[in-house]
Amino acid sequence: MKNKASKKKGKKEKEILNSNIPSWVLDEGNERETPYTDEELDLFVEGFIESNMDTNMLKDLLDKFGEEKARQIIKDGFISQDPNSQIKRKIN
Repeated sequence: MKNKASKKKGKKEKEILNSNIPSWVLDEGNERETPYTDEELDLFVEGFIESNMDTNMLKDLLDKFGEEKARQIIKDGFISQDPNSQIKRKIN
């Protein structure tokens, strides 16, 4: 007889299989093993700024540090979240 935990796990697995999540998202074999390139990071930063332009957080960051430094701070945030990044930058 299956225990309660394995029944719950089986139900969750079925939900994932029946969801609209593409299979490549769930495939751990597709995880990247290299850090993001500077070009990719610049695209992330640009997208972040565009999508947060109306927020007080971004306005305050730009006012306090200026555009160039604010971009670097955001980029450093993405780098720190990348588990494959060997680069450790210090935000001044």
